[in-house]
Amino acid sequence: MVKKLLIIFLLLIILTGCKSSKPLENDNFTTDIKDNISDNKSYDNKSYDNKSIQEIIDETIIDVYTNINGEVITKVHKINSGHKAENKKNSKLLKLLSNYNYNKCINWIVDALKHYDINDNIADTYIKYNNIYLYEPVVLHIGLICENIDVINLLIDFGADIYAEDNSGENILMIAEKMNNEEIIEIITKVYENGF
Repeated sequence: MVKKLLIIFLLLIILTGCKSSKPLENDNFTTDIKDNISDNKSYDNKSYDNKSIQEIIDETIIDVYTNINGEVITKVHKINSGHKAENKKNSKLLKLLSNYNYNKCINWIVDALKHYDINDNIADTYIKYNNIYLYEPVVLHIGLICENIDVINLLIDFGADIYAEDNSGENILMIAEKMNNEEIIEIITKVYENGF
C-alpha cells in the first residue's frame, strides 16, 4: 500500500512538472524516484528493482477531466494491472450509460464496468478531486465524483452497494459529505433509510 501511494505521489509530481513551463532535470529527477522506489521493496509482494522508472511511467495513464464548474478531476491508473476478462454481466447497464458518452468522467465508469463487477474495487486506480482522494474506488464512488444524479440512481438501481468502501475505507456518504453536495447526501440517506 505504501509503495502504491509513493508511486501515485510521484506520478502527481510528474503531472505537476508537465504543466510547468520549466523542463524537469531528468537525471536528478529519475535518480530521486529510483531511490524512493528501491527504499520500499516489500510492497504488494512485487519488486520493481528490475524495472526502470521509464517502464513504470509507461505502464501508467494519467487522465484529466474538467467538470462543468471548471474543477479538475485527475485519474491515474496502471495499464497492465492484470485486466480482468471482459465482464458480460454489465451489458444492460453499459447500454444505458452509453447515453452519457459525452461525459469523460462517466466514461471512466463505463471502462471499469467492462472488466469489473459493479461493487469491485478498481485495481491500481487513483482519483483526485479537490480535497478528495479515492484509491481503488468502486464505480459508485466515481459516479459521486462525476456528480450526475441520474447515473448515481442508475448505479444504485443496478445493485451498487452504498456501503462499499474504497481502499482508504471511505463509503459514498462520507465522500458526499466532504463534497458538501446536499442533493447527493439526501439521495444516499433515503437509500440508507429504505434499508438497501
